[in-house]
Amino acid sequence: MYLSGDKVPVVKLRHLAGIPSPAATAVILISANAEWRVVREVFPAARIERSPYGEWFTAHNAVFVQGGWGKVDAAASAQYAIDRWNPRVVMAALPAALHGTRSSSLNAP
Repeated sequence: MYLSGDKVPVVKLRHLAGIPSPAATAVILISANAEWRVVREVFPAARIERSPYGEWFTAHNAVFVQGGWGKVDAAASAQYAIDRWNPRVVMAALPAALHGTRSSSLNAP
C-alpha cells in the first residue's frame, strides 16, 4: 500500500515516523463471514480490532484477518495485511477444519 502515488510503502513510513508496526510470524486471511464466525468461536477470548476490511485479532504469534470477499477485496485486504504486519507467511484459511465441521454445514441456519 502506497500513499498518494509515492513509492514508499506505508510500513516504511510508519517506521520512519517512529510508530511501531507490530510484526507477526503469520497472517491468516479469512474471507467468508460464516468462516470468520467459526474462527471467533475457536478464539472466544481474543481482543477484536478493526481494519478497513473487517476485524482482526492476534493469537499464537499470528494475526487472523477478516479479509474481503471477491478478487479485488481479497487482494486489497491481503496487501493491507502484508504492509501492516510484514509477516513471514500469509495463508488463506478454511476455518471449518479448525472447528471440526464440514464447510457445507457453515451455510446451515
